[in-house]
Amino acid sequence: MDQAESLRQLVRSQGRNDVSASSLSRKGSNTRVIAVTSGKGGVGKSNLSLNIAISLSKNFNKKVLILDADFGTANVDILMGVFPKHNISNIIYDQLPVEDVIVDGPYDVKVLPGVSGVAQLTSLTENQKQFFFEQLELYQDKYHPDVILIDTGAGVGNNVMNFLLAADEVLVVVTSEPTSLSDSYAVIKTLHQYNEDMKVSVIANMAPSENEGLRVYSLLQNVCSKFLGKDVEYLGHVNASKTLVSAVKQQKPVLISYPNSSVSFDINKLSKKIINSDTGNNKSFKNFFSVATKYFGWND
Repeated sequence: MDQAESLRQLVRSQGRNDVSASSLSRKGSNTRVIAVTSGKGGVGKSNLSLNIAISLSKNFNKKVLILDADFGTANVDILMGVFPKHNISNIIYDQLPVEDVIVDGPYDVKVLPGVSGVAQLTSLTENQKQFFFEQLELYQDKYHPDVILIDTGAGVGNNVMNFLLAADEVLVVVTSEPTSLSDSYAVIKTLHQYNEDMKVSVIANMAPSENEGLRVYSLLQNVCSKFLGKDVEYLGHVNASKTLVSAVKQQKPVLISYPNSSVSFDINKLSKKIINSDTGNNKSFKNFFSVATKYFGWND
C-alpha cells in the first residue's frame, strides 16, 4: 500500500469510532498539542501563546510550532514583527510545502501563519486533502516538534471547538472583567458537552497580583464545579504591566524586549508548570490533524 492510499484510509476512518491508538501513533514522535483559547477577544491570548512558546524553547529546549488558528484575526506573525508571504491556505491551494510557509520566530520557535475565511477549509478536494496531510507528515517526520501550540479564535464557534477538541489539553485565558469570566465559562461549558474529560487549565491574565489571579480562577472554578461538575486547574497569573503594552507596540515579544520584567517572570513560571504537568499521553502531529479532520468534516 503506498503512502497516498494510507492517507486516504486515515481520512475515511474518521467517520467511524474504531480507530485504534496504534494506527494514529507516529514512530519516534510524541508531540504535545495544547490549545490556547478565550471566551472573548482582547484578553491577550495570542500574546501569551507566542511568549509561552518562546519560553518553552528558550528555557526547556523544546521544539515548538505555533499554529495560528485564529482564522478571523490571525496575528501571531504581527506580534513578532514579521510579515509572511504565505499562510496555511497556500499549502492547500498552491501545494506549497509546509517548510515554505512556516516562518521563524525567536529562539527557533516556528509559526504556521493562519488565514482569514474558514469556509475555504471546509470544501477540499481529495487531492488537496491528500497533499495537506502528506506535507504535514513530512514535516513531522523531519523535525519532530515537541509541542504544538494552537492559538485559536475567541468564543464558541464551530471552528474554535474543532481545534479545542483536537488538542490534548486546553488553556483558557481569562481576565477579571465580568464579560471575560462569563464568556470563558461558555467556552468551557460548550467544550464539556463534547468531551467531559478534556483537561482545562486557566490563566488569569492582566492580574495585578497572585491573589487577584486566584480570585478570578476561583470564580470560574466555582461556576464550573456547580453547574458542570467539572474542575478546572489553575495554571497561574500574568501581571498587568505597561511593559507588555510597550512590547506589543514594538512588535517584539516581551520575553525578548523585557526579559527581566514581572510579566516575563510570570510567563516563565507558566511555562515551567506546563512542562511539569506533561502526562506523556499526547497526540502526534498526524493524530491532531486527523481529529481536526473529523470535526471539520473532511471525509470522503
